[in-house]
Amino acid sequence: MAMTQVIPPRNTSIVVVVLESNEVYIIVSLSMRKDTQVISIDPTMGSLRYRGKLGHECFISEEEALRHVTDGSRIKCRSVIYGCAVLGYAALGSLGLLLVAKKLEATIPSLPGGGCVYTVAQSEWIKVPLQYAQPQGKGELKNILELTDVDIDGKHYFSETRDITRPFPSKEHVDNPDREFVWNEFLSQPFKDIGLPGICVILLQGFAECRSLGLGGSLEQMVALTARRSRLHPGTRYLARGLNACFSTGNEVECEQLVWTLSRGSQITPFCSYIWRRGTIPIWWGAELKLTAAEAELYVSSHDPYGGSAKYYQRLSKRYAKQESDSVEVNNRKETRVPIVCVNLLRNEEGKSETLLVEHFSESLNYINSSVQLSDAQLRLINFDWHANVRLNGEQQTIGTFWKLLKSPTMAIGFCEGTYYKSLQDLGTISGSVLLNKDIEGGFRLRSFQKGIIRFNCADSLDRTNAASYFGCLQVFAEQCKRLGISLDKNVNFDFSMSRQKQLSNAQFIGYLPPGWEERSDAVTGKIFYIDHNTRTTTWEHPCPDRPWKRFDMSFEQFKNSTNLYPITQLAELFQLSGDIHATLYTGSKATHSQILNIFNDESGKFKQFAAAQHVKITLQRRYKNVIVDSYRQKQWEMFLGIRMARHLPSVYIHSLEVLSRPPAFFLKPLDRIFPRLMGHEDLLNYKRKNMTWGACLPRCSNGTNIILPLTGPMNPGDLAVMGGSTHLDPQGNEYLPFLYNFEESEGDLNFHTRIVSVTFYPASIEKFPITLGQIEVLGVPLPWREIFHREGMRWLFIERSDMEDSKSRDEEIRGFKVEDYLSSGEIFPVRKTGQLVKSSFPRNSLPEILLPKIEIGIQHYLDCVRRISDKGHDLNFIEAMTLEIERLQVNLSAAERDRALLSVGIIPSTVDPNRSIDMSYLIKLSKLADTLAFVGHTFFEDHIIGATGLEAVETCLDFWNLHEVGSMCMGKHCEVKVFSTSATSSESQATFFSCTACGKKACKVCCAGKGAILLSRFSSKDAKNFSGKQTQFSFTGSDGAAICRLCCPEEVYHSLYVDYVRVLASLRRQSRACKAASKALTLVVGSKTEKRQRESEKAETWLRKLLNGEESLAEFPYAGLLHLIQTAKGSESALSLLLPIGYGEWSSYWRAEPSCQTVDFPIALGSLSDVSGVILLVSSHGYSSADCPHVTIWASNNINREDRSCMGQWDVQTSVATPDIYGPETEATSIPRHVKFHFQNPVRCRIVWIQLSLPRSGFLSLDKACIHAKRIIVFGSMAVPAPLTDSLSDNSNSNTHPPAKLWRFRVPVEGERLSANDLVLEQHLPIGSPPLAGFRFDYFSAIKPRVTHSPAFKDLGMWSSSPVLLEDRFINPPILYIRVSVVQDYSPNWVVVKEYRLPEARAGTIMYFDFPAAIHAKAVAFRLAGDVAAFCDDPAEEGPNFRHVASGLSLVNRVKLFYYPDPNEVGRLASFSAV
Repeated sequence: MAMTQVIPPRNTSIVVVVLESNEVYIIVSLSMRKDTQVISIDPTMGSLRYRGKLGHECFISEEEALRHVTDGSRIKCRSVIYGCAVLGYAALGSLGLLLVAKKLEATIPSLPGGGCVYTVAQSEWIKVPLQYAQPQGKGELKNILELTDVDIDGKHYFSETRDITRPFPSKEHVDNPDREFVWNEFLSQPFKDIGLPGICVILLQGFAECRSLGLGGSLEQMVALTARRSRLHPGTRYLARGLNACFSTGNEVECEQLVWTLSRGSQITPFCSYIWRRGTIPIWWGAELKLTAAEAELYVSSHDPYGGSAKYYQRLSKRYAKQESDSVEVNNRKETRVPIVCVNLLRNEEGKSETLLVEHFSESLNYINSSVQLSDAQLRLINFDWHANVRLNGEQQTIGTFWKLLKSPTMAIGFCEGTYYKSLQDLGTISGSVLLNKDIEGGFRLRSFQKGIIRFNCADSLDRTNAASYFGCLQVFAEQCKRLGISLDKNVNFDFSMSRQKQLSNAQFIGYLPPGWEERSDAVTGKIFYIDHNTRTTTWEHPCPDRPWKRFDMSFEQFKNSTNLYPITQLAELFQLSGDIHATLYTGSKATHSQILNIFNDESGKFKQFAAAQHVKITLQRRYKNVIVDSYRQKQWEMFLGIRMARHLPSVYIHSLEVLSRPPAFFLKPLDRIFPRLMGHEDLLNYKRKNMTWGACLPRCSNGTNIILPLTGPMNPGDLAVMGGSTHLDPQGNEYLPFLYNFEESEGDLNFHTRIVSVTFYPASIEKFPITLGQIEVLGVPLPWREIFHREGMRWLFIERSDMEDSKSRDEEIRGFKVEDYLSSGEIFPVRKTGQLVKSSFPRNSLPEILLPKIEIGIQHYLDCVRRISDKGHDLNFIEAMTLEIERLQVNLSAAERDRALLSVGIIPSTVDPNRSIDMSYLIKLSKLADTLAFVGHTFFEDHIIGATGLEAVETCLDFWNLHEVGSMCMGKHCEVKVFSTSATSSESQATFFSCTACGKKACKVCCAGKGAILLSRFSSKDAKNFSGKQTQFSFTGSDGAAICRLCCPEEVYHSLYVDYVRVLASLRRQSRACKAASKALTLVVGSKTEKRQRESEKAETWLRKLLNGEESLAEFPYAGLLHLIQTAKGSESALSLLLPIGYGEWSSYWRAEPSCQTVDFPIALGSLSDVSGVILLVSSHGYSSADCPHVTIWASNNINREDRSCMGQWDVQTSVATPDIYGPETEATSIPRHVKFHFQNPVRCRIVWIQLSLPRSGFLSLDKACIHAKRIIVFGSMAVPAPLTDSLSDNSNSNTHPPAKLWRFRVPVEGERLSANDLVLEQHLPIGSPPLAGFRFDYFSAIKPRVTHSPAFKDLGMWSSSPVLLEDRFINPPILYIRVSVVQDYSPNWVVVKEYRLPEARAGTIMYFDFPAAIHAKAVAFRLAGDVAAFCDDPAEEGPNFRHVASGLSLVNRVKLFYYPDPNEVGRLASFSAV
């Protein structure tokens, strides 16, 4: 009988292939899977592309995938990089960064229950240049490159199969880690977005390593030390100290000491696990670093230094109170408070700077214990001046004294003790709590749990902390070994057998037997008894019971003399390595004072001599790095974590556009070309031919420049605001710039169902020169169809809810949108009490739903507000103008609707524009404040989201904006501020009062400014400098309960709240339009009943396999689609439902045409070039009859021209194809749906299939209203394998074409220049006799478009989401710039407009050429930059915080050069230096 070969599990393999065509592929073969995935990186946008189609992105082996990528030829590979794991990926504007581990070290080869922990030994950042022409500043590009210098190797680890982010053993799946310790969450998000979360490992920062205790015996004894660094307060020594707004401390580390016995083939593994923490003091404090050698000056925040400390301890109590609840069986007992013991090692002598911290630390714990802020934890502080004790008493006595202090809390807290069983059957026979994990075979039986946590700290949680935690854990280690039957006593004959291991798995170890004694168990009861062979007697009692925790009572010498020191030195080595890792990450240098860890070594004196010199060296090294390098390293870690991106990479998209025209997209019509044999028009869409020139005659832009033309969508005249000043300059030269916000925002149509894009190119010259084109790409955002069809994810829930609510409430009374304040979990704007129009219909913490009101009622309400405010007899002030805008946005009116409403009552719209209600200097100042508030809001929002990690939702009492409408009333007589008059009906019992941080007066909510005001007021000049990237320590001290009253709030700060709020409302209106368009597109595909969906997905897959019989479905939506709309009967499913996956939708529903239609054509564009074998028509649940059984005609084609299509056949379903079961309604479920199959005589390769259904011609008048109907159309066959590109094609295209004819452009000399209007207007005066002007060269700007323009509006979508449909504001309404050219000619002194040119987007310095309509003779030329100038800013990393004030990068200085075309006969006589 042949033996079955067992295939061992493979190791994870990563292959990154870079082809000569600049394509980048990631080939991933995971150890947990049997297949191989191929992920491509889009060369334009940098997004990851993966559809999971077998034979295209999914293969059975790595070799097959590599052959597919390289077309079987390794010559096409520019580079091949091999790795062991994917650590992350990010597309950052012009560069994609892929982080892979090239070498791994199995530092913990086998955990109890299985699983390996790998430490990254060598990593590499693979830089992928991207072609997207997004303007980026030099500072951004520098920051992106600096990210690749982040220190990864040797300091990060992961496990592919076990959750190691929680204390051992964890019941959670490896894909559900604790986010506090996941350092690559930001970098792993792109893989989650494509449905492959397991590709990127869960990366932890810190230390993980194990050692063998080397005690001999039949079993191996292991100890592992794991240290997980928290990511909630990342950073370097002087920039991440104390508490932050995320309620975490700097250099916070959770450490775990795991001891277990290991035996090959054993079914059980006893283990003991102990957890402790280390970190800086959890209060608000810091240090001012001096350039001299003097110590840094410590300080404690003067305002609420203990704000958030209770939240920190609450997070600890929740984490360490869960250990017992994680098990399946828990003994019933009364819950107790979680003990948290803080061991403070700071200097506490008079005159020492650390004494200040000791006093505040004690006071903070007393404050928390005495208050009701922390009811589930019991805090205790142990002060132990480590340095003073060592200096006065010596190291040995210090250690002994330290043990006495730790004895009581350590014994009370204990540690986790249990056994792993490979067989689940053994778990039921043993007492204890059971913990199961689906990642492993078997389970854990836990006999005891750790009941609390000990936390060690010094000033920086470095050297003293590492030493003290070692000696504290040393006692635990000795007790762990004793519980496992591992003797650390000297002169003990150790022989740990398998039988003894089984006994220990069910009982606690008592002690070792003297010589001549034997342990046995009773055969009936199983109870253990002891035999003394010396006296031939038996006893139930152990002759020498070992006292628990006995080494706590030993002096240092007693401990040393009675203990086997080899395991102790192994543990000391682990602590020394761990201390060096944490010190390097925090300070840039290794740990000092580590010689004390070798105190048990006989040569410890040599270590002291060496350590003294080493200490001086490390101290100098730390000081240098703290002063010079810390801010650089801080910035690296923030970008690595994806936080503070608005500061470091202000223009980088969170969700970029996608290239929608990437193959399988294709041209519907053939294009004429000069050399048809060399290249096809389809190459214009193929990035493999990006460097080729199609057409070949006119020169390209410099170096094949990429430019972008942003589109706003189709606009009707009614969509445009009346004034239009923010888009074009008026003829009078109006210099109006809407710095606050776009008062006249135009709104184009949004359509998520665009299938065809038509692009027309016109030659720049009237001469007959052929047009040269490079690659054409259409960018956009598709709907998440995969999530929709599988009903997964937050975006699907939002679209489904919006669709249901929209259909329910279109005819209800006007309801504007009330936005939740997600920065403070409160309402942004109060709900009116009288004459209420805006009704609150959204639950707290729900996604905002913006409902379309009746326009007429909204206009009437807006005009009522205008009359109420304008009746005061004076011009509108700033607050009144902003209030009107708030009212307008709340009733969901566009700017165009507002303007028409105002004009109908005789009001000029510009008179209510807040941008015009204040002078220019104050406008610029207010704009800067609002921009700063936007950054502050996003920073606070990030901290708000991150701070909720490990906690319940973090709530605050005061709204971020806290704006109140005119006429609001004070909440009661106890308010000492009384900005408004007191309301007679207000109830003080329900009012909330705050203490002003400036004046100390008690103020009600109405009389307080929003939380944004106090955050902005604390954004000091030093913090403003930090925003520029010079330093990055920025946080909001005690911001939870802080407030500032209206009297103390500066006017410009209060006004900036209005500006930011209006920007948020305008952004929400844009997002509402996007969601409405998404809902409309969804309805067009699946109809209005989106909640009815076939649940039997497995059954549907079985149906499809039977129908296809081994072939592929080629026309499934969204990869395939209809080329034009199909006439559909009322109440029918949409025509696109014919192409939906077979398992989606209500099975009884179907599509039907209008009764008047006798013939319906379905032009179906396939998902890719395919070899089509035939078509399947699924019969509807209604079934056919003689009156509606259709005639079917099918054509195939590669373009849309009807004359080019080929007829594949005609079928009369009733006479030639039909079977009896297709007639009549569907009565019972069958093994396969009713269908009609049309086979082609031979497969045909095509892109478009035309299907025509027509009703049979009847000779008499039918009483039934017959109509064409069907359930699904399935096109089957196989996808065509694309022909490999050959190098000869590129060579031929260059050798056989004529060299391009150059158009010589020569510079026109300029006599003088004059700049005006903030450098946005450039006048060039020409000398007499200048040649006729042909055009101008323009060098593109260096300004950027910042992503953050207002405070965040959404919370539920997560930290890196911007909208449910992933369509950012600047894509919905992209800012557009224009260049208006005017000239003064010889015969007229007046300026004459020549033309207005729209500027595309491009990278800084991109050269563009613009031709005039005709040659112009002129004395002077003026260039004026117009459009959305206020939407651009300078790179903050370069220019500091002075952004959004007519960005200097938009200056026309040295950007415009006039040129002319000389006579060909004169070209040779012109100097070459005059060419443009």
